Amino acid sequence: MYCKKLCCAEETGEYCPFEHFNASCRSPTERIYIRSAQYGRMRVGRCVKVDLGYLGCSADVRHVIESRCSGRSRCSVAVADEELRTRSPCPTDVTWYLQVSYACVTGQSAKNRQMLTLYSLHVLLPVSK
Repeated sequence: MYCKKLCCAEETGEYCPFEHFNASCRSPTERIYIRSAQYGRMRVGRCVKVDLGYLGCSADVRHVIESRCSGRSRCSVAVADEELRTRSPCPTDVTWYLQVSYACVTGQSAKNRQMLTLYSLHVLLPVSK
């Protein structure tokens, strides 16, 4: 049995210090829905090249990114944003970054949270071969 995900493509990115998280939807009827957002020093990757310690320190900043992006057709948030930096549990002398997953969903109103919530359920339907 195969499954097909209802909804939309999810974008996930890692954004280093001095970069911006930029999200935009292709269609004027689509709106950004933030699925997750972490700020800190989660793992070695594009932004953290070497483990010098403090891996795994992070804060859930979904509510911060949601307040600036969810329900809009585009948004931009600086990784070095003061509100994000004050939420990081990591020492200030190590490299931290922002990791965000979002999707663009069809909707008419930035206030239409019920529709966005339905899309977040990840409903899977069986599809024939």
